Amino acid sequence: MSAEGIPQKRAKVWLDCDPGRDDLVAILLALHLPEIELLGLSSVHGNASIEHMTYNAVRVLCSFGTPEQVATIPVHKGAERPLLVRPREASFVHGCDGLGGVEGLLDMTNPTVAAKQAEALKGNAVQGLADACRSLPDGEKLTLIATGSFTNVALFVSLFPDLVVEKVDRIVAMAGAEGRGNKSPVAESNVLCDPHAAAIVFDAEVPVVLCPLNLTHTALFTPSIHRLLLQPRPTHLPPTPPLTPTGVGTLPRALTPLRHTLSTNLSSFAEAYRLKYGMDGPPLHDALTVAFAAHPELFKGKRYRVDVELTGSHSLGATVVDLWDYKKAPEDTWGRDGKNVFVLEEVDTQAFWREVFLETVARADEVVPVNAAWREKRRDEEERARRAGKA
Repeated sequence: MSAEGIPQKRAKVWLDCDPGRDDLVAILLALHLPEIELLGLSSVHGNASIEHMTYNAVRVLCSFGTPEQVATIPVHKGAERPLLVRPREASFVHGCDGLGGVEGLLDMTNPTVAAKQAEALKGNAVQGLADACRSLPDGEKLTLIATGSFTNVALFVSLFPDLVVEKVDRIVAMAGAEGRGNKSPVAESNVLCDPHAAAIVFDAEVPVVLCPLNLTHTALFTPSIHRLLLQPRPTHLPPTPPLTPTGVGTLPRALTPLRHTLSTNLSSFAEAYRLKYGMDGPPLHDALTVAFAAHPELFKGKRYRVDVELTGSHSLGATVVDLWDYKKAPEDTWGRDGKNVFVLEEVDTQAFWREVFLETVARADEVVPVNAAWREKRRDEEERARRAGKA
């Protein structure tokens, strides 16, 4: 199996997430990349409580999805705690609600959000995913993307093993690292939040693709990309309100409300990463999983045996990558007896930012609900200009 060899077609995707800052971008990409058909969203504990995670998934879908997408894509509440270990949250990076400081998202005062939230709280993530698999036509499979802790996915894999084999093409996960961590010295956050669940998922009897920290830390949202997000081209239209300087100089004003929302989200992310890790910009960890599902040709990787440390006093949650094939795991099977994970190691960062991220934002500008007033104003401006030209 190779990243380049995976066929390109419109992938049916279920996204299981804990909507913090990078999940927000992942959802946007899943909604508006033409290579993706998003079938459903499920929330899971991780970046904040399950109540906040479910609400954030609903808010982002209702803010960024077309009316048809909002009506047809379900959101299901998932697991509120890990299988065995105590819950962990990432409030420093993501804020106490997972999206601290983000401006412009629709909220519970919007009737669509309120209705979708009520629907989501009645759902069950594992059952919703199983139903989505069963609803697929004969011969079709979905890509299961996991960008939060793995509790929901582990339960699904354990409860519906035959359905996984029959209807899941692959599991693509933002998880793990080789030789580093971001929640402990050696453990990545999604794995450490529920290491036992991660171990179950890695050993699923289908291809598992990991997007680890080693990869995501090469694709940083730098100030230059931030400027391209805010002002992609000259325009005579009035921009949205000015942004607060982020420590890297005053940025231009956003062209659209969507871009303003993304900027406030990523500005807060950037500041957290600057303070904690000394990075020039934050990595969009979760967005890269969706980018891979849409454009695997941008990635390179290799298949390994990967296990999760479950007992170490200092290394709980570490992903142990058998780089030199000490275990001699065979490649003719996935799961617990074989080379169980395809680890992404390289990405064409320029293509990701320009051809995936920025082009998707431009596409979304034309349809997202948060831009409705801006689009109306643009039409009025264009009509006045047209009339003035005929005068």
